[in-house]
Amino acid sequence: MDVFTEKLKHGSSEAFEKLVKDYKARIFSISMGMLGNREDALDATQEVFIKIFRSIHSFKGDSALSTWIFRITKNVCIDTLRKNKAVFEDEIPETLADTSLPTPEEALMLSQKRDLVKNCIKELPLNYKTVLLLREYEGMSYSEIAETLEISEGTVKSRISRAREYLFKLLKTKKELL
Repeated sequence: MDVFTEKLKHGSSEAFEKLVKDYKARIFSISMGMLGNREDALDATQEVFIKIFRSIHSFKGDSALSTWIFRITKNVCIDTLRKNKAVFEDEIPETLADTSLPTPEEALMLSQKRDLVKNCIKELPLNYKTVLLLREYEGMSYSEIAETLEISEGTVKSRISRAREYLFKLLKTKKELL
């Protein structure tokens, strides 16, 4: 176990502040993708840090600290969905912004395409949505996703493949309706 994790386990407030600073955006991003709205994602992010603070002493170091944190994040989001029976709304985290400036027509088309993809992602089953968001928006490897979700790497690969197929079918159907 590294020095930072040891400091966390021994209750260092400085280490916990650094943890919050380093993980806040990623936890919020995952929460936003799974829960679909800002308020629930903010609440979930706060709940994740409370759970980390309360249970860091039980972290054994069998996995990376980040994997443990993202597993807590996933579980908090699933609990939130169960409690609230939330409907996936609002935003899905966007990929890095393009630094070139599009014309107004291009900007409108990009916005419409982005909205279409967001709406289709919202319709994916939770297990597909989760692996897709972790892979595409968080950039996690298959093995990191497998460890975080406590499933096999093969299951991760098949879910991602099925999620993409499902997403493409939804996109095609929605485009035809436009």
